[in-house]
Amino acid sequence: MSDRQALRSHPDWYEKAIELAMSPEEFQTWAAAWIVAYEQRPHGRAGIGLEGKSPKDVLEAALAKLNEVIAQGWQKQQIRHERELDFLMMAAPTKDGMRRVGRQGISLGGRLYVASKLGDWIGKRVYVCFSPQDPIRIYVYKSSALTEYVCEAFWREAGQINLAQFAQQAQAVYKLLKQEVKQSRQRGQALLRKIAQDPMSILGQVQEVLPLVQSQLYDYPALSAIVQAIASTQPQKPLPQIFPEQYQAQLAQLEASEAERLVRQQQAIVLNTKLETLLEVWQAGGNCTENSTQILTDLTCYLETTEGKGYLAALTDSIQEEQRFCSWLAGDRSDRAIAIDPNQLLQAVFQQWKQGLEVLLSEREFVAHYIQLPAGKGTLSALAEDKQEQQDFCQWLSQLETVAT
Repeated sequence: MSDRQALRSHPDWYEKAIELAMSPEEFQTWAAAWIVAYEQRPHGRAGIGLEGKSPKDVLEAALAKLNEVIAQGWQKQQIRHERELDFLMMAAPTKDGMRRVGRQGISLGGRLYVASKLGDWIGKRVYVCFSPQDPIRIYVYKSSALTEYVCEAFWREAGQINLAQFAQQAQAVYKLLKQEVKQSRQRGQALLRKIAQDPMSILGQVQEVLPLVQSQLYDYPALSAIVQAIASTQPQKPLPQIFPEQYQAQLAQLEASEAERLVRQQQAIVLNTKLETLLEVWQAGGNCTENSTQILTDLTCYLETTEGKGYLAALTDSIQEEQRFCSWLAGDRSDRAIAIDPNQLLQAVFQQWKQGLEVLLSEREFVAHYIQLPAGKGTLSALAEDKQEQQDFCQWLSQLETVAT
C-alpha cells in the first residue's frame, strides 16, 4: 500500500512503466503461491467477514454439508411443466387478480378473452395471470393458489383468433358434458332403485361406488380427442390467382381496412375500460355525475351497438341488471322497477336452460308465471322444437318450490 501511494505521488507516474524484475514464468509461480497463501490465511474476526476462518475452511465445510444433504436423499428438482412458472406472471390488476367469467368471456383491461373450456365457469370467479409482453393470451386458474389450472384464454379481437372454431369446440364440449351428465343421472337412478329394493346390500360397497361416481362426474377423457378432431378436419381452400394490378389494389384496400379496424379496436378498448369503471361505480351505489357529458353520451351510443351490448352482457349477470345499469347511465337514479320485455326474457331464460347455465330465481319465477298466459304459451311454442322440449322446460320451472325450500 505504501509503495503504491509513493508511485502515485510522482507527477508523471502514469507515463512511466514499472519494470518487474522477473520473467512471465516466475511471475506465474509467484501469483500461484500468493493464491495458495490467501486461501489458507484466516480472514476477519468474530462477527466480521469469515470470522477468523480461511476461504479453504469455508469451502470444505460447504462441500461437507452438501454431501451430507445428498446422502440423505436430496435430488435436484426440475421443471416438469411450463405452467409451474405461472407464479412469476403478473396478476390481473385490482380485485386480487380475480375476475368473474361472463357470458362472452373474461374482461381484462378493456378486452374480452375467450376459451371453449370457460363454458363451465360462467358466473364464477377465477384467478387470472398474464405476461405484459404477450397480451394476446391469459392464463386462468380456480384460485390464486395456482393449484387447479382451468385453461388458456385468448383475446377475441386478435387477428389470429378463430371465433368460429372456439364456438365449435364449445358446442362439442357442451354436447359431451350433457351426454356424460345424462349417463351419470341414469347410473344414479339405477343406484337409488337398488338401494330402495335392498338397502343393506349397498352398505359394503360405499368405498367402491364413490370413486366410480366421482370419475364419471369429473373425468371426460374424450374432450381432448374431440377438440383435436375438430381442428384436424378444417377444410383447406386453394388460393385464388391474382394479377399484379389486382394484388396492389387489394393490398391497399386491406391496409386501409386494417388501419380502420385498429382505430375502432383502440376506441372499443377505451370504451370497454370506461364501461367497467362505471359499472363498478354503479354496483357500489355511486353516481356518474363526475364524468363528462361527452363520455356518458359516447357510452350510451356504444351500448346501442352489437359490440357494446355483447360486452355489457359479459359483465352483468342478467338482462335485468343490464337494464338497470343502462337506466342509471341515462340519468335515472331511482330504484323503481324497470319494464321488462317478457318475450325477450323468456327467450333468454330458455336459451340459458338449453345451455345448462345458471338462471336467477326471480327470472325463473317471472317466466313460470308468464308461460301460463296465452302470449307466453305462444312464444314458448315458437322457441321449443317439439312438445317434449316444452314439457322438459316447464318441468324445470316447476322445480322452483324445491329450490326455494
